[in-house]
Amino acid sequence: MQEGIIQIGKIITEGEDFLQSLVDEVPVMKKGKQRYILKYCFSTEKKELRIDISEQMKKSSSRQYLYIGSAPGANSPQWYTTATNELYHLTETIPNLMKQDFGEEWNRKIKWIVEQYFIDLGERFTSNKNRYALDLSSYIEGDIRQIYSQNEESSDKELKEVLKKSLQTQLKELIKKQSNMSLEEIGLYVIEIDGIPFCKQKEYKDALKREKEGTSKPKAKRMQEGHCYCCGSTEQLRDDINIEIKSYTTNLHGFASNVDKKNYKKNMILCQECLNAYLAGEKFIKNNLSVFLAQFHVYLFPHFILGDAMEKEELQERCRGIKETFNTMKSFKNITELRKQIDEYVEDYRDEKTYFLLNLVFYKQSQKAVKIQRMIQDINPSRFATIMKALEVVNIRFGTYFGTRYFLNLEMMYYLVPIREDSKTRDIVQYRNLLNLYDAILTEKRVSEQYWIQQFVNGIKVLYYEKEGYNIKTDPKDKMKMEFTGISQIAMRQFLREVGCLEGGNGMDVEKLPVSEEMKTYLTEGKFTEEQAALFFLGVVIGQIGIEQYKQTETKPILKKINMNGMDEKKIIKLGDSVQGKLIQEKMYGNSEVFYAQFLELFIKNRETWGLSKAENVFYLMAGYQYLTVKAVTKKKENKGEERKQNEQQ
Repeated sequence: MQEGIIQIGKIITEGEDFLQSLVDEVPVMKKGKQRYILKYCFSTEKKELRIDISEQMKKSSSRQYLYIGSAPGANSPQWYTTATNELYHLTETIPNLMKQDFGEEWNRKIKWIVEQYFIDLGERFTSNKNRYALDLSSYIEGDIRQIYSQNEESSDKELKEVLKKSLQTQLKELIKKQSNMSLEEIGLYVIEIDGIPFCKQKEYKDALKREKEGTSKPKAKRMQEGHCYCCGSTEQLRDDINIEIKSYTTNLHGFASNVDKKNYKKNMILCQECLNAYLAGEKFIKNNLSVFLAQFHVYLFPHFILGDAMEKEELQERCRGIKETFNTMKSFKNITELRKQIDEYVEDYRDEKTYFLLNLVFYKQSQKAVKIQRMIQDINPSRFATIMKALEVVNIRFGTYFGTRYFLNLEMMYYLVPIREDSKTRDIVQYRNLLNLYDAILTEKRVSEQYWIQQFVNGIKVLYYEKEGYNIKTDPKDKMKMEFTGISQIAMRQFLREVGCLEGGNGMDVEKLPVSEEMKTYLTEGKFTEEQAALFFLGVVIGQIGIEQYKQTETKPILKKINMNGMDEKKIIKLGDSVQGKLIQEKMYGNSEVFYAQFLELFIKNRETWGLSKAENVFYLMAGYQYLTVKAVTKKKENKGEERKQNEQQ
């Protein structure tokens, strides 16, 4: 993975200023609103501070003002003069600039600004983040000194929070007063000294470059004997590497060099050129190849294997295509859109002269660090086309059965199996099984059908019993959520077969079944075995009974007969007896009797060699119930639609 990042970085930095390759692209719009740049304009000549919020953000603004994020590390002093965090320039940025050396003239000006415009709250706080505060009292009501005095007896943590909120409130009021805008409409915060943004000064750029290249540190600490991990060079080696996307362990002693926890740095030694390329490649991935998949953050990027090296423009075009294809695949809602994307992607890939593999990194942002949740490496790009074609097949198939509603994409899979959420943060936990599934889909690995059916049943249980603390939520406005979720689970089962993650199987011979041709096709395409079909037919009858019960009481007591925790053959027999009793009680004859008879015939035929688990028994029972119920609902909607059309024509 590291090699792929460095490859990208070397392409990006070819002929470009190193610092420009580290720029973070900040969106110009937010929630449909134009964003602006707030400048703190300090004048050492006129002895004044002016707040300027007149400049609209443009696509080039991030590069123009050299926004490269914040200083690396959670506790690193923030001294970068272009920021997106509103608090940095209100507290620590300029006091931290005094720790840098920009030459006598600039050092003197920065010291003067701190003395004139910043309030020193004393040595109670060792960090400049909390010790200093920009004095805005001449612009807006509120005195930070007074707020500090009023809360001086509070704990350090409480006092920090009070000061932080007070500064934010002051800034919000100032922005509102001066421009009638909200804090959310500010995209960048810039420090200007004597009419020029400090980020454009050579001295500032040189200091930034020294930090990024590590040349501000003593030579003995940044040069090591050995070989560059990427190119093998023995010159200008660095082991003090500070990167965001860390794909190597730093806490398991067995993986450290010479099994010594002090030697983790030796696991990743780079020469200066490769480190610069890594930093540039990392930033390019962050700006251009960051996507979401359900609740997961994902980086996706190519690793070139064979062929000619790409030019920068070609790389950018290829990466745009990869990202667009991935986004279509994960969340498409239109079959025509999907088919067009498949054709374009396959054509582009066929014409590609450089062979590459794709890497996906699932990650969680934790303060300044990127915590990797899962890496899926060496994905053949042609696999995307296979996945999209399988999604097309499955969605057309289920759209034919149940109307135009789409039933599956990679994003929806997240909501078909239960994943626990942290009760306080609402962050997802216990997500590894789903990431294992995404891995299998993207790399064509086999998965256990029995295991995933158990997960599907667990998902239905969350909805049926309205359990809290999971990613799957009940919806009072959607009374059919459990049923549609079940149909999507069946669609996912068929999709996994289409992409080679489940063994195929031929299913049963349906020709002699006394059911509709559509139901025969449904069972054939789903490759239902005789055991599965037996339960499916019993589930269909349960669905019919449920509809009749709902007409009378708007409830379905028959569902309580299904034990969602699992049912063995004895419980299936008992359930069958209850269903037969309900048919007689409700005087339901005709096709209900036909379905029930098919259940009995197939169940008795296969009882001695019954191979389904307790969870699978429940799953295929519910499959029949869901099929019948969703068909009834969609047919009712279709009839209403036809009736509405006829009335409009009259």
